[in-house]
Amino acid sequence: MEELPWKEVLDRLKKHDEDIIRSIYASVFPKVRAYIEKNRGSRETAEDVFQEALISLYKSIQAPGFRIQTSLTQYLFSVSKYIWIKKIKKDAKHRGTYEVDEARIYEEVDEHMAMEDERHVLLFEKLGMLSEDCRQVLTWFFQGYSMDEIARRMGYKTEVYARKRKYKCKERLMKLIQEDPRYKELSGNG
Repeated sequence: MEELPWKEVLDRLKKHDEDIIRSIYASVFPKVRAYIEKNRGSRETAEDVFQEALISLYKSIQAPGFRIQTSLTQYLFSVSKYIWIKKIKKDAKHRGTYEVDEARIYEEVDEHMAMEDERHVLLFEKLGMLSEDCRQVLTWFFQGYSMDEIARRMGYKTEVYARKRKYKCKERLMKLIQEDPRYKELSGNG
């Protein structure tokens, strides 16, 4: 499912494509469920939270110019976490108790978001080290443009050449990222 370009995923969501919704559910929900169950929630609660996150995504994509700067998985996971934390606070306030270690949850979310920010900084820093041609090809690729459209925009003669160029550029970007000392720490291998 992550293989599909963003533009295609969003277009299919706008059209209420049930296959894409099932695919999103199958690939993202298990992560959300694991997080919520780890934090004293139930599967049913996780389903409710994930459903709210999907509804939020659906409403957001209706807005003109809507863009997501991360992966679909990361976006839905972050929205689900936010909804879960809001639900915990509301439930605790309603009961008059704070059984959940709210500070720990916020700390975990802040740590997660900080790490995502550092990953984005590293990605954009290394992207800036590539040639203008590579930067443009990868930018359009990450924005969900088809290889045919990228070939046309770049003035390449064929889609095959655009694919090869994207592959080489992506390979170079990954090499630059993996050579950076921060990479091990940010990827959890350090």
